[in-house]
Amino acid sequence: MTLSPAIGPVGPDAWVRALGGKPVVAIMGGQRRALEFGCFRFPGAPELFAAPTLDRHYFSMTFEGATGVERDLDGERVRADFAPGQCLIMAAGRDNRWSWSRPTEEIHFYLCPDYLEAMAAEADAAAPRLVESFAFADPTLARLAAAILGEVGQGGAHDRLWFDSAAQLFAAHILRRHCEHTAAAPVQGGLTGRQLREVADFAAAHLGGEIALDDLSRVAGVSRFHFARMFKQSTGETPHRWLTARRIEAAKTLLRATDKPVGAVAADTGFASQSHFGQCFRRATGLTPGAWRRRTRH
Repeated sequence: MTLSPAIGPVGPDAWVRALGGKPVVAIMGGQRRALEFGCFRFPGAPELFAAPTLDRHYFSMTFEGATGVERDLDGERVRADFAPGQCLIMAAGRDNRWSWSRPTEEIHFYLCPDYLEAMAAEADAAAPRLVESFAFADPTLARLAAAILGEVGQGGAHDRLWFDSAAQLFAAHILRRHCEHTAAAPVQGGLTGRQLREVADFAAAHLGGEIALDDLSRVAGVSRFHFARMFKQSTGETPHRWLTARRIEAAKTLLRATDKPVGAVAADTGFASQSHFGQCFRRATGLTPGAWRRRTRH
């Protein structure tokens, strides 16, 4: 591998390229979004080499291909054998050098430091200090990675609200398990009836477009950090599951009352693609949109 100069800071795309990574799942989440996610294959790199400084907090989980990894952060060198499922954490802004003995496939999360600090502030917690760790297991990160990979396969991870919710869940877990001085204040009570009506009215008016967690929390007049928990306490559902159900009901109305093609119905009700719409519709009803339309018209 060609040695990479220690330049930076750079974003996740440039950093992965400097390490020789090839995407299995391209980085998702969007430039400068709170959380970015990807899955990459790396060739072996037996000689320690310098990578650019990274502008995000970095979390990695070995997916396939056990390998021995050596890491040097600002002159502090450690080495460990990584089996599938083992993770590492590196804070943003670190001078970093790496080597690994064999080809491997990894799942990466990249988290904006500003987002982590904002979530801590919204939870009335002290400023977080990320605790860097090496060669450890984290079942919650593994479950979240599996959930995102599953949504990628169905097209749902491109849904803005779904990915915003995943980012919040990820950051909340990092605050609780991998930061110091981040005990969150408990939230008392759910949303009021008026707040829920305003959220429902907003969703109905914007159902055909992207709806983010920020949009719903702003309508409710509460912080993004508290909104999801308050919403679930009031409704028993996550915002994403609730919104998907609203989209399905709107789609049923269009399928029953119009002759619009299924792809147009998917677009009008805010689904990322026709295939994603079909997956969600079948999960909710047991039928494809076309089969449901034929059954309800007879």
